[in-house]
Amino acid sequence: MPRALSVNPKQPNLYLEYDTFGSPTNPAILLVMGLATQMTAWRPDFCEILAKAGYFVVRFDNRDIGLSSHLDDFGPPPLVTRVIQHKIYGLFGCPKIKSAYTLEDMAEDAFG
Repeated sequence: MPRALSVNPKQPNLYLEYDTFGSPTNPAILLVMGLATQMTAWRPDFCEILAKAGYFVVRFDNRDIGLSSHLDDFGPPPLVTRVIQHKIYGLFGCPKIKSAYTLEDMAEDAFG
């Protein structure tokens, strides 16, 4: 599978593993897998069905997942901490948690 280097200008050493199906001249569908799941959860037969329907299908591993860059220096994402805080403080009272990257960063990754 190919690897895209420097997909995010804020982090030039970041790379994302990706795979494509169909012709790049067709309209694109970007398959984004959810929390802590590799792109391989998008089964190849499903991707092929979309490609045969006339789409250029792209699936990828988000950062910190699969064969994409792992930001190990920052430790694991504070998901458990965030869930506990949400239960204690409620939706709007959670203190901010410092993290290695934001959802906006991940959106830029996908765009790249």
